Amino acid sequence: MEKKTRFVTDEDLVNKKVNYYARFVALNPDDGSCNAMYLPSSQVKIQYGKPSDTELKVFKHNYHEVEVNTDLELISLEYQPVRFQSEWFNPIGHYIYTKDVTYLDSQFNTQFLAKKGDKFYISSEHTQSNETFLDKINKAVNSLPEFVKAVAKIINYVAENYNSIKTLAINGLAGSLNSLGVPCDSECKALLNAGLSIAQSAIGLPPSLPNFDQLLNQGIDYMAAKLAEQIDENLGVPFSDVVIEEVTKKALNKVKDEVSKANEDVVKTSPLSFKPDPDYLYNPAILKVKVKNNGSNPSGGYLNLKFIDTNNLESVDLKIRNLYEEVGLNIPTIKPNRTLEIPVILKENYFDYRSYKQDSHNEYICSTTDGKCNQLVQNDNYTLSLRKARWLKIYNGDKNVKLELSISGKNYLSNFNPSLIGFDSSKWVKIGNNFGSQVWFDSLSGTYHHFTSKPVENLSIQDNIQPKKAFKKQF
Repeated sequence: MEKKTRFVTDEDLVNKKVNYYARFVALNPDDGSCNAMYLPSSQVKIQYGKPSDTELKVFKHNYHEVEVNTDLELISLEYQPVRFQSEWFNPIGHYIYTKDVTYLDSQFNTQFLAKKGDKFYISSEHTQSNETFLDKINKAVNSLPEFVKAVAKIINYVAENYNSIKTLAINGLAGSLNSLGVPCDSECKALLNAGLSIAQSAIGLPPSLPNFDQLLNQGIDYMAAKLAEQIDENLGVPFSDVVIEEVTKKALNKVKDEVSKANEDVVKTSPLSFKPDPDYLYNPAILKVKVKNNGSNPSGGYLNLKFIDTNNLESVDLKIRNLYEEVGLNIPTIKPNRTLEIPVILKENYFDYRSYKQDSHNEYICSTTDGKCNQLVQNDNYTLSLRKARWLKIYNGDKNVKLELSISGKNYLSNFNPSLIGFDSSKWVKIGNNFGSQVWFDSLSGTYHHFTSKPVENLSIQDNIQPKKAFKKQF
């Protein structure tokens, strides 16, 4: 039986609608073939039917850019170059005693072979007493592998146990907030944990660094201010409350104390009476940036930092390179007339020193010369050792690199109210944040207002430095 086409009638649309699904395609009118110029749009659902008795509401969306300035001024810069490990633990190198080493003489009196804190150097050569390196090891443990394992445990212990250390501090901070009348449940703790991780990663501070405890101590003020700002913005605690700054700093000092305790605990349980001397372990380059709020209101900002190398490096393709990875971080809000020191840990950027002119620009190249690329093989010219060698050619040379530093208004809106820029928002409702913008709803006009920040660069400096030389500059 032949099926006839039937069109929808008014009777069919009583109390119901017909759904149509459509996509929109932009066609190219110039080539005569009506080929699509772009990919089709997302699917759109169209409901066809009689108008509903319910009034159709149409909302407007207005978009605004808000210029964000900062009152922060640069006070000083202090740069410490990289300290590369003089001899990677193999395990020849420099050590420091972690406990007193004693013996009883013939009169049963205690004599000191070494005191806690004494330093010594183990070489592969014979000592004056004709004692070899392995002889020294066999006195401490049974074999070289056991020695390596014991030293590695001392170095890695904090990194392996850092999450549990951080949890102790977060629980303590949550307890302090609860005692101040600010409820802090599991969701709140997750927020604090994320805030601490963000602050820590912003200045480039992983717990795997050998001198993590020392670097953590330098960054406590910045991380405390950053965490206090997170509490202010997400938990509704006024930033002006000095108590909040104190409890965040107390929590971070708890982290520092627990890290120190962990270092002591692993040393106590170690079969060794010594550990690698931290003065000879790897220490990343650090730039300490001190800023001051010279305005009359609390102010934060955004710090951007580059170390640009334009020196001629023979056979290298890239002519403009970043010696260290570019840094961009938010400076937390600080009060008028207050200063804040931000220790920025710099990471060597070997990747920019990657390519000879004859190299492929990829880490993998064709295994054949016919260009068909049936198989890819690793390009040996991209190995880390070659990149690092090119990097060190600049770092160890007498060439200058350009330090570029700028401070602008924040790249997001914090504690913002539309009334600050002339809107009568007394009856508006703050909806929240959406893709980097802050959204407010005006119910009287049925309008959603989207506000995004437009950071204004208020401070910029450029200076030529030699990357291997420490410096301190006042402004």
